[in-house]
Amino acid sequence: MTHLEHALDEALDEPADGRIASTVPMDHGEDYSAAHAFHVKINSHEAGRSDQFNLEYVLRRARVQRAGRRLEALRQGTVTLYRHRRAAAQDLLASTTVLRWIEANLSLGSRRFCLLEGEWYEMGAAR
Repeated sequence: MTHLEHALDEALDEPADGRIASTVPMDHGEDYSAAHAFHVKINSHEAGRSDQFNLEYVLRRARVQRAGRRLEALRQGTVTLYRHRRAAAQDLLASTTVLRWIEANLSLGSRRFCLLEGEWYEMGAAR
């Protein structure tokens, strides 16, 4: 586990403080607009179901994971979007990893990083 991954794993166990936010994956903007049901499954047989993406649910599920396993649980977890509330198979719009639905802003010393769509970016880094 990298230093960034370790820092995020720890942040996922702490009370919400604005470092972790929800985001819509860029390639699923239209699916998001058309969706009326969201099922989020993180290391569980049952999916959390709502009519919108629920970051609080994601953070609650992350907190119940063992230290060092929270980030992996989000990588393996899924967000499934359905066109109608009844969420039948024929209404499936998209299914992606949970990690793509969160944005995290973390600092390591004087360096700042952003996790977006599952990828880390250094903020303010000169190239």
